[in-house]
Amino acid sequence: ETVVVTLGEDGALIGAENEVIQLDPMPAGPVIDTTGAGDSFKGGFIHGFLEGKSIAESALIGNVCAGITITGRGALNPMPYRKKVYDKVRNLR
Repeated sequence: ETVVVTLGEDGALIGAENEVIQLDPMPAGPVIDTTGAGDSFKGGFIHGFLEGKSIAESALIGNVCAGITITGRGALNPMPYRKKVYDKVRNLR
């Protein structure tokens, strides 16, 4: 089982089996609006997990999604597309 807890400006915690991962928030630019950031994180994490990525890689994808989301206004307009997320993930490795 896996538990994901988003903590707003304090990042996120992920617990899986015998592992706990603490993530700092992912700055992707100026913070415009935090609406939808937690949902975006969880969506990115679930996407990575369903694609067979590790917990750590899935968390990175979720973190990037949230970081991109907070750079726009509202809940839907700034939601990132797959290409933008994976480009940023590649740049972070």
